[in-house]
Amino acid sequence: MNRGLWLKVWREYRFVFLWLLLGVLVFEVIVSAVLPNFFEESAAHMLSQPFIRNILTALLGSEVGDKLSPQAILTAAWVHPVLLSLFWAHLILFCTRMPVAEIDRGTADLWFALPVTRLAHYLTESFACLLTGALLILTALAGHIIGSGNQHAAIPKLLLVCANLFALYIATAGFAYLCSTLYSRRSRAIGLIFAVILFSFFLSFLVPFWPPGKYVAFLGLLHYYRPIQVIAHDQVPMTDILILLGIGLTFWTLGARAFRRRDLATT
Repeated sequence: MNRGLWLKVWREYRFVFLWLLLGVLVFEVIVSAVLPNFFEESAAHMLSQPFIRNILTALLGSEVGDKLSPQAILTAAWVHPVLLSLFWAHLILFCTRMPVAEIDRGTADLWFALPVTRLAHYLTESFACLLTGALLILTALAGHIIGSGNQHAAIPKLLLVCANLFALYIATAGFAYLCSTLYSRRSRAIGLIFAVILFSFFLSFLVPFWPPGKYVAFLGLLHYYRPIQVIAHDQVPMTDILILLGIGLTFWTLGARAFRRRDLATT
């Protein structure tokens, strides 16, 4: 890895990243503080409606019974579409910076003329992506603890949820980097990444409303991220984490191979 490349990443992305950190922190604090009171007042009425119960099942990733515990309620703060959208917005913006954005702008020839190997470029960007992802997750954890007062969930359970979320982040980032190395137009790479994310969302919400969908649910990345199993049911999601890490490592390796072999000419 190269110090100059680290500084380049920081200069180009610092303002966007700081805004994303602030967004994640504020969202987690507010949602973790508001959700318990909201559900305590309306849970009985909501759970009596089958359609609402299906929506909660789709959102939380597990069957909702006749009563929601405080732990299950706070799980929504970790699977809310706004939180996941902030993470995926960061992924799409960051992972498509290199090399597809440089090729699209016509600056790849100049950038890769630097006395740094392609593998060093790729590894530096990859480690920066992992570091920023870890900071986002730690910020979400801090916001959750501040907002909830840590009254309903033990720190070890929250750390397991963070590990599962980080594994999901790695899997998605690996695919994003593969797309970035295969395309010469940033819009096309972003379009494919967004399509896969949308497909995963679609599958996660499909199963409660269409039972046969459970046979294809494994194709979506969100199938392997279900915090309610950890917080409310005391399950360790080791299998899900390993699957997501395997997916991420595979995509990242394929991306590195494609990046080292492809022609990056912009003329």
